[in-house]
Amino acid sequence: MRLAILIRVYNRINDLSANLKVIRELWKKFNNAFVIVAFNGKSDGYELPEIVFKYADKVLQYENNSGHLKGNSQLILESYNYIPEDTEFLVILEADTWLLDDSLISKYLNIMDNRDIAWCSSEWRNLTYSLGIDFAILNFNLLKGFYKDLFNFDKNPEEWVADFLIQKGLKFLYIRELMPVHIPKILSSFFRLKDRRLHIFLKGKMITHHIECLKNGIEDKYAIANCIINSHFFYTSVKKNCFIMKIFYFFLPYLLMVTPQSSWFKSKKHIFLRYI
Repeated sequence: MRLAILIRVYNRINDLSANLKVIRELWKKFNNAFVIVAFNGKSDGYELPEIVFKYADKVLQYENNSGHLKGNSQLILESYNYIPEDTEFLVILEADTWLLDDSLISKYLNIMDNRDIAWCSSEWRNLTYSLGIDFAILNFNLLKGFYKDLFNFDKNPEEWVADFLIQKGLKFLYIRELMPVHIPKILSSFFRLKDRRLHIFLKGKMITHHIECLKNGIEDKYAIANCIINSHFFYTSVKKNCFIMKIFYFFLPYLLMVTPQSSWFKSKKHIFLRYI
């Protein structure tokens, strides 16, 4: 299967460097995938280090930045013409979303190929039809004709993508190993998480922290990654209790499954379906 990877970045340059290192050195089956980096932080003073040009096959640097959400859309849309024509599947990835091996991709590519599924990602919120776009696997053959409309969002991108696919009759599949993304409100006082969002997905071997929210920044993220893969892949002096962390994140999804939440009593809503 011909796979391409599109990584978007504005200012998370250290995350980007680590992410590329993971793809090229830890992924087994798809470490030679065609990697595109789309960057729109240069006009605000950010610079890409040499490692990015070493590991990426194509680096796109855009002077204009349309803002947080529209800028994300801009990077995906303007990268379209650089995706190789023979691409069968496309992974879209944010720089701070590290998938620490590619077994999850192998698993879902096989499912998508056999069932004509257009999109695989997490369910972003459980009260709306929504699909995560920090990491997603796209059947490029099925979606290339809709690509520019699919990613032409300026708010609520996760809901926009889900409703667009539904309206077009295209099938999507949730990646259960990356769910739930958000914890129920009832647990907010126990888990002091920004936006109630989880950042460690043990079964999916994924971490998504914003490093400014970690005490030791990128060093903490390195240490968490090392714990997940049972390796000293990233050099860091920060130490974590890997055993406790793994036990906690192994049982946490089961706790969240039995915790009362609004989605048990409310119907899932469409946000954009009537506008598409």
